[in-house]
Amino acid sequence: MKEVWIILTIIILSLHAGAQARDTIATRVHWSRNLPAPVRAGWKNCKYASWHIFGIQKLITQGDTLYSIHVAMYQALGPDDADIAEEDMLYFSATGKLLAERRL
Repeated sequence: MKEVWIILTIIILSLHAGAQARDTIATRVHWSRNLPAPVRAGWKNCKYASWHIFGIQKLITQGDTLYSIHVAMYQALGPDDADIAEEDMLYFSATGKLLAERRL
């Protein structure tokens, strides 16, 4: 689990030039209750809006708040089967701007 936090911290730090190493706090976010309206709007207006959401996390570092949305696009293989065609992690600012996309 520590490796996941390290990877998330590296991604967040890479989004902000000149950022110094610091702790990141991640908390699970429920779509309807805790996701700010600008982030919901940013999601609905991006090219991934029709994809399935696996989970959302609020990432807090010293002075910055980002939202990561884990998404997947399904591809039908047959009448009873489906498979994931693509899986990505999206990073939004608190203002709803899509900052980064990372294929998983």
